[in-house]
Amino acid sequence: MKVRVSKCHTKSAEELLIDAQSCGVDSRTSKRIEPLVSRDETNAGIYFVGAAGADLVKIGWVRRLDRIETRLNRLKIDCPYPVVLLFTVGPASREHEARVHKRFLAQHFHGEWFRYAGELAEFLIAAKKDAELAKSELRKSMDLTF
Repeated sequence: MKVRVSKCHTKSAEELLIDAQSCGVDSRTSKRIEPLVSRDETNAGIYFVGAAGADLVKIGWVRRLDRIETRLNRLKIDCPYPVVLLFTVGPASREHEARVHKRFLAQHFHGEWFRYAGELAEFLIAAKKDAELAKSELRKSMDLTF
C-alpha cells in the first residue's frame, strides 16, 4: 500500500509507521505518546503539593517548573480539597520522580498521593525552613544528579 505524501514522493505504510513511532505517535491509536524522559529536562522538575484538610501530598513531575501554576490550576479542579504548592526541585526527570516516590513509599496512599506523615512530613518541614538544604539532601539521599 502506498500513501501519497506530496507530488514528488510517496511513502509505504512501513515508512509511515517508522515516521510515526519516531515522532512519538502510537501507530495503533494515532495518539501522541509522551516520552518517559523529557527531551529537554532543564526546566522539568518534581513538585510537592499539599491537599489542605486531607493530610495528603501529591509528588509529581512537570515538564516546565516555570509553568507550575498551570499544573496547580488543574489540580485545583481535580482535587476536592484546596491545594498549595509546598516544594519544588529541578531539573529532574520522571526517573527522578520515581525514585522520590520510592523514598517516601512508607507514606504512599494512592497513585502519586502520599500521607503527610513520617519521613515525608519531616522532609517538608525541613524544606520550609531551608529549601536549598532540603534540595541538597534530597539529591544526596537519592543519589540523584538533577
